[in-house]
Amino acid sequence: MREEGSVPRMLANCLPRSDQFAQFLSKMYRTWMIVSTLAVFVSAGRYKAPDPSEVHFRYNYVPTLKELVTDEGYQLDKHSVTTEDGHILALHRITPRGTNSKNRGFPVLIINGFAFQAEGWFALGSSSLPFILTDLGYDVWVGDQRGNIRSIKHVSFPDDDFRNHNYTFHEQGIYDLPAFIDYIIKETDRSQILYVGYSLSSGMMIVMNSERPEYNDKILGAVSLAPAGHLKKWSENSFDYLAGLKVTDSMIESQIMNGQWLLFGKYNVVKNSLLRCSTMVIDSVCRLMIYNMYGASDAMDPKTMFSQFAMTVTSSSVFVGKHLLQTIKRGKFCKYDYGPEENLQVYGDETPPVYNFQSTRIPVYLFHSGTDKMVQPDAARRTAKGLGNLVKTKFLKHFNHADYLFAKTAPKLVYEDIVDYFDNLVTTTLN
Repeated sequence: MREEGSVPRMLANCLPRSDQFAQFLSKMYRTWMIVSTLAVFVSAGRYKAPDPSEVHFRYNYVPTLKELVTDEGYQLDKHSVTTEDGHILALHRITPRGTNSKNRGFPVLIINGFAFQAEGWFALGSSSLPFILTDLGYDVWVGDQRGNIRSIKHVSFPDDDFRNHNYTFHEQGIYDLPAFIDYIIKETDRSQILYVGYSLSSGMMIVMNSERPEYNDKILGAVSLAPAGHLKKWSENSFDYLAGLKVTDSMIESQIMNGQWLLFGKYNVVKNSLLRCSTMVIDSVCRLMIYNMYGASDAMDPKTMFSQFAMTVTSSSVFVGKHLLQTIKRGKFCKYDYGPEENLQVYGDETPPVYNFQSTRIPVYLFHSGTDKMVQPDAARRTAKGLGNLVKTKFLKHFNHADYLFAKTAPKLVYEDIVDYFDNLVTTTLN
C-alpha cells in the first residue's frame, strides 16, 4: 500500500535518478492533489454557514488560546518568529488533531487589529474562520504582531525598556508582516500565501506594500475586513465617537509623559472589567460604551459579547495608538508625525507623507460596513479606490467594526465569501 503523501509508484518509476527532480515531481503531485480537492469543494458549493442560531460561544470566562482551539478538536502548534529588528513574535498554526502538519494545503495567514490578539478569531466556536478554512484543507496560521502580550519580547532589550516599545504600525508593516510571511513560506516550502487582515492589520499590508513592494509577489490574494487605511477626519466624527477618541488620546499622552510604554499593559484589569460588564447592573452602560466606539450592532450575542471582547483585547505600544490617532486627525493614512522639524530631517518635508496605496498590487477583496464608527463607509471607499488591484468589495449595511469577529451572522455574510474567493484564487492559479 502506498504511504499517504508519497509519489505514486507509476510516476516514481519514471523518475530519473535525481533527488532534485524527484522533489520537484513530488511537489507537482501535491499541487495536483490540492487542485483536485479544491475543485470538489467548488463544485459542491464549498462552505455553507450554519443558521446564526446555531453559532455559539461556549465560555462565560476568558478562555486561553489553547482551550479555544483544542476544545473544538484541533491542534495548536506554537511558533516563534524573530523580525529583522529583533522583536520576537508569536505565530500559531491550526491543524486537525493527528494531521501531519508538513502536508497541509495552501497557507493562509490571519492577523487581528489594533490591541486585539489571536483569540478574537476564535470567538464563534466551530464557526470561527480559522476552523472553517482548516476544515476545507487550508494551512491556517494566526499571527500576533509586536505589542501583543505574547509578542513583547526582544532579543536585546528588557520588556520595560523604551527601545522595546519605540515603534508604530509602520514597523509592524515593514518588519512583522514580512517576517510572518517569510517564516510561513519557509516552513511550508511554498512561494506564496493568502492573507486575511482586519482593521489595522489591513493597514499593515498597505504599509508593507508601500515600503517593501517586493512582498506583493509573496501573497496570492488578500481579504481586508474593515481596513484601517484612510480614516474619517477627527473633526468630522460624531460627538460620542469623538469623545472616546479624545479620552484615548489623553490616556496615551499621559502614559508617554509618565514613561509607560505599553498601552493596556495591565491588560488583566481590562479583561476583568469587561467580564464584570455582563452583570445586570452595568450591562447596558457597557454595551452603550462599546457601541459608541465600534458602532451599533444587533448581530452580537449580548450574553457572550463581553467575554468575547475580554479574551480578544491585548496590549500595544502607546506609539502605535498615537500613530493611529494621527491618521484620524489628518484624515489620511500617513507615516508617523514627529513634528515639523524632525519630519524635515526624516522625510525631507515638514508634513509626513501618505503611504502609497497603488503599490498594493495583490488582488484584494475588501469588506466594509454601514454602522462601523472606526472605519466609516466613506473612508473605506477612499481606501478601496486607492488600492492598486481591488477586485471586489462587499458592503454590510448593519455590521459594526467588531461584527466581523463576534457577530453570529459573520459566517454567513463574510466567511462564505472569503472561502469562495480563496478557492477561486487557488484553483485558478494552480490549474
